[in-house]
Amino acid sequence: MSLELSLPCRVITLNVQLGPAKGGTTLEALVSEAIKLQHDTTRSLADFFAIPEPVIGDVVHSLWNGGWIWIDFDTGRIGLTERERSVDPASDPGARTERREYLYEPLSQLVFSQREGTRRPHRDQLEVPADAEVSLTLADTAPAELRGAVQRLMLEEQRTASDSVVLSVLPAGLGERQDASLRWVSLKVGVATNENTGRLFVQAADPTSTWPVQAVARLSNRLADYVERWPQSRFSNQLRSRATEQLERFPGVQSLLGRLTEDLERPVKQDKIASWRDRQNSLAASARSISQHLDTLSRLRARADLLTNSPARLAALRAVIGQAKQQLVVVCPAVRAASLRMLIDSGVERALDRNVQLVLLWGPAGKGTLPAPVVAQLTAWRSRFPGQLTVPESAAQISANLVIADNQAALVGSDGLLDSRDSALAAAWIRATEAGRATRPPQAVLELLAWARSRCPDWVLGRTILTAAELADRPRDAVTVSRDLSFPAIPENADAALMPMWRNSWVEYRNMLAEAVRAVPEGQPVVELLMDGEIAEAVADAVSESTRRLAIADDSTDALPLRNKLLADMDDKRLQGVTVRVDCPPPPEDSADPLFHRIPNGFRAPGPPRGRVVVADDQVILGSARPLTAPLHAGAARRSQIVLRIHSRTLSDEVADWLGVFAPSGSTVPDQAGAGHRGAGDALTLAQGAQLARRDRLPLDAYLHRALDNNEDPWSVMERLQETSVDPRLLASAIATVLQRPDTSERQSTKWTNWLVGHLWERGSYVSAALLGASVPDGPDSMPAAACLLAAAIEHAPLQMDPDPATIELVERNAEWAHTAPGRSAGAAGLLADYLLGGHAAAADGIGLLATSLPPTWRDLASTVVRLYGEIESPLPVVDVASLLDQNTGIAARRAQWEAVATETEKLIALHTRFTFRSGKVLYRRITAKDGVLTRLLSAATSDDAQLRRTVVAELPKKVTPYFDEIVTREGETTIFWGRHRSFLEKVEQVFRAARAAEAAYAPSADEPIPLRPADLAAARWLSEAWDGLRSQAESMPAPYHLPLLALSDRLRPLVAWQETQS
Repeated sequence: MSLELSLPCRVITLNVQLGPAKGGTTLEALVSEAIKLQHDTTRSLADFFAIPEPVIGDVVHSLWNGGWIWIDFDTGRIGLTERERSVDPASDPGARTERREYLYEPLSQLVFSQREGTRRPHRDQLEVPADAEVSLTLADTAPAELRGAVQRLMLEEQRTASDSVVLSVLPAGLGERQDASLRWVSLKVGVATNENTGRLFVQAADPTSTWPVQAVARLSNRLADYVERWPQSRFSNQLRSRATEQLERFPGVQSLLGRLTEDLERPVKQDKIASWRDRQNSLAASARSISQHLDTLSRLRARADLLTNSPARLAALRAVIGQAKQQLVVVCPAVRAASLRMLIDSGVERALDRNVQLVLLWGPAGKGTLPAPVVAQLTAWRSRFPGQLTVPESAAQISANLVIADNQAALVGSDGLLDSRDSALAAAWIRATEAGRATRPPQAVLELLAWARSRCPDWVLGRTILTAAELADRPRDAVTVSRDLSFPAIPENADAALMPMWRNSWVEYRNMLAEAVRAVPEGQPVVELLMDGEIAEAVADAVSESTRRLAIADDSTDALPLRNKLLADMDDKRLQGVTVRVDCPPPPEDSADPLFHRIPNGFRAPGPPRGRVVVADDQVILGSARPLTAPLHAGAARRSQIVLRIHSRTLSDEVADWLGVFAPSGSTVPDQAGAGHRGAGDALTLAQGAQLARRDRLPLDAYLHRALDNNEDPWSVMERLQETSVDPRLLASAIATVLQRPDTSERQSTKWTNWLVGHLWERGSYVSAALLGASVPDGPDSMPAAACLLAAAIEHAPLQMDPDPATIELVERNAEWAHTAPGRSAGAAGLLADYLLGGHAAAADGIGLLATSLPPTWRDLASTVVRLYGEIESPLPVVDVASLLDQNTGIAARRAQWEAVATETEKLIALHTRFTFRSGKVLYRRITAKDGVLTRLLSAATSDDAQLRRTVVAELPKKVTPYFDEIVTREGETTIFWGRHRSFLEKVEQVFRAARAAEAAYAPSADEPIPLRPADLAAARWLSEAWDGLRSQAESMPAPYHLPLLALSDRLRPLVAWQETQS
């Protein structure tokens, strides 16, 4: 059951910095690179590029006008300016800043144009409370995500030219107008309950919705948090009442890839283009979700280190504190004097000396108040560093351990992060992937800052926690290129021939997405921040989706109730062959679950606890949340927790090894079928472009050169075209275009030249095939050039050459090479054509040498014709026999035409009751009289007298109505009103036209009979008897070597047809 949510949006004002999407020209970029290589004069540049100096002078002048280079006019030297060395796109003179207003929906963190919002919620929609997440502000949105959203909106609104790109987006002034009236946007969703955690979740129910999957997931998590925080509110009750257990959860990446594969494997009616369009929409929806997921993960990459002992954590803590320049955020549920002592030992006072702001959030541990020694130390710091300490007076409802330095680094632990005792509790150190001022802040650190602001019990103090936009020395948001979302599209004027190519292009795109998903754990880790209710779902998903290894460490199983459902799922994974391990203290005997002891290695009783860690295949979940146990009471359940979900094969291997889990390495994403479809998308584009070029009557060769000259892998495109039923002429033209490239390898050149030879044979162009075959060196994989040369006689006989050298070359060719044996059969077919159709007696010897490579019946044909004709003097009269057959066919067709005229004329004469009035009866009597026009026409049609037919047809009236009117007038009767008798007139006119056509038909000439030699008669009889065997054995030859034999049999077919007429 679906419902419409009405979501409140805030009006925001943004400063949008725009710049040109295109930089300088390619030549300008190359000249800049050459200047870096010390080519510092126009003469040196002209020599380097082999371009006339005036052209280089124009380029240099353009760069100088733009401020990219300097010129010493005394010496002529050229150099790059500081602006050219900078990679900051905002320095471009075309950059500008515009002030714009949008709508911001904080739960999903999406940005909308103002026209998408309404001033009040719809009465039939469920209104989301405006204070559902009042602590979330625009500053909590990732800058790259915000910039991408604004870029998309600007393109949709068409308010900027296509040559502009959004460089950065910053709030203007206050940014959000909290006091302004809200706007509302709607989303159709389905609501269900998670079977593992009992939490509500929602997902978009409209298949046409453009909301990103990640945005809907954020909305779902925050609505679920609201329901858990305010279970008795009206909105919570309404949302729970609409929940169902039938709704499918947000599909994961593997599920989406599986859905893509299923869609591609399901058959579609080839002749129903609408069905293909429906399938296109389904495929695009899955691919869009996967691409959005990959885009999100690409922004989450950060450097992550696992810390498994106290010295490593202390070193990381010192590094994080030492890195802070403006702000240091410390979150610790249980702050003790020892915790502050550890901060002092790690350099926190030195950071305060540097004027760093210290924020300390503490939790409700103990009695809910800070111990006296802690209060004393904080008081001392306030006196020594006035205005630099932010500590709320009341406890925050948190259960997390972390330290954040500015927006650049964070240390996240399971528990006891500020405990100086030697412990093996795991922690993770997150920082930027590269050092330096232009470093992009890790997204996980930015989200940790937003979480700390939202969880501060004092709202005013929480606003003092600096966000990414407020931190000084902030690096410019780099312009990133999002993942290509240009899905394969249904071709314009699509037909069934292009549909297999469309499907193959989707298979290629699916494989590209699968490879991108498979590469996610490689390289720099992907670090996600999960909070509160998201954590239990993430752990449940990690368990259910694991395929190779699964390990969970939990230090609380000896004191808190176990999650039995999770243990059951782990046991199922164990039975499925997944390597499973639990590392935790033993639970009390009265609360132990039998499943707990079934897992190999059970629990780790001796030694220190490992913390709270989950390893599932290539992901690690680490933080303050307890994966195996549930909260002891409702108060503990309300405390906010965080974990990091890290996708990294290297880190997951390290953690698995630390926990003692060994499993075969490999990817959780299976290899996709159809991996050989590379180039399918380019093939589809090429075929569609060729269609448009032909439609618009544009030069096809020019289009093919534009499309293929710069293609990095044109041969995969050729293979995809070959696999489909695309027009072979297009493939031949494309191959010929690519073969002209100088970088073509010998293997590819040979392979595709062979295909072209076969294509030319199929078209009957044996002479052209002979010329092409000679262009490739003879080798193990090439078609024999000598065979191509001899086969040319099938098209043009006799060969104006001595066939013996080519015959000997074929005989002496290496018999182990693939094309030798079938090539000899093609050469033998050419020699037979030269002998029989060209009357070339010199071919007889070659026939004897190569006939052994022919099929049995063809060998008999070769020996028979050589025995019959010997030293043949003239070719078989195949052309004359074919002409005679055509004449006979024309005579039969003409006879059938006259028989049809006779039949229709008899029908007209039989209409003696057609006219009931006097004028009509008189007309009928005259045209059916002995000398009447219909009577004479019937006589001519039933006679074989050619002269009578010519005479009668010549006398037929050209216009029937005036002719009939003249007859009636001559008999003294009144004129007939033909409007009522139009059908009769049309039948008469149709018979007259058929008679004229029959007379104008082809008539046989009076040539003398064709003289046939006794050998010709014998050859015709032999061919007629062996015809079926010749054809079947020719068709059984491997392609394309069956074509010369079939073509030769087609040339000899008139003799067989003539023989059949004689029997």
